[in-house]
Amino acid sequence: MCHGTVAMGGNRDLLAEDTRGITVRVRRGNQGSVRYALMYVDAANKEHALLASTPCQERAGFIAASIREILGLEGEPISPAAVN
Repeated sequence: MCHGTVAMGGNRDLLAEDTRGITVRVRRGNQGSVRYALMYVDAANKEHALLASTPCQERAGFIAASIREILGLEGEPISPAAVN
């Protein structure tokens, strides 16, 4: 379980009709650190950061699932390979 705040960059409106999906990216640092970034995929199939970095995989996954549910996006997260 992770505790602490989540740093979100700026105020954003995320409209379901403009959002193709939500995905979590794994980012590895030079010294073995692992961080997770929450991304959304727009109608043009481009990724944009919602949450730039969290050390907690469970937190990133929970937030991604919650946003998908709120926006009514069905199915599994979009595979990073399917995004430009």
